[in-house]
Amino acid sequence: MFDTHRKSVEAYLVENQKAHYRYIYGMVKNPADAMDILQDSIVKALKKCRQLEDIDKVKPWFYRVMTTTTYDFMRKQRRQLPTEDEAIEHQTKPHYDTYEDLDLDDALSKLSFYEQTILRLKYFEEMTFVQIASIMDENVNTIKTKLYKTLKELRIALDEEEIGNELDG
Repeated sequence: MFDTHRKSVEAYLVENQKAHYRYIYGMVKNPADAMDILQDSIVKALKKCRQLEDIDKVKPWFYRVMTTTTYDFMRKQRRQLPTEDEAIEHQTKPHYDTYEDLDLDDALSKLSFYEQTILRLKYFEEMTFVQIASIMDENVNTIKTKLYKTLKELRIALDEEEIGNELDG
């Protein structure tokens, strides 16, 4: 049974690797970091695939692994302040982003990790509230409430940005 489980998990990981990379990249905004986090997530998943009771729930299970690994990475990054050289290098590097709407990207970056994760899972990864609740280890109603509150705040922020741009222009 373990071999069947592992092969199913491996097949899922290979089949969805681009979506997984995109999900992580959307959080960290750095291609190298996103690849490292994805690789760490895959290693963790393959080591723990015995814990997956229902193979049909591999998608939310692996997104939880990726989310936790990404959160841990970001928490560790906050503890490590960049050196002066690294800060200068980061400022002078060209920034390539996959989002076409930079106002939206800017507004998303101001959200907490928790809020970004819920939005990304719902709208970018097209997951159900039940799947998101499972990934976030929360009640479904808590996820719905947080999503709708975050969307309202996001709309307000984008409207304020639009008004500011109209006044500047």
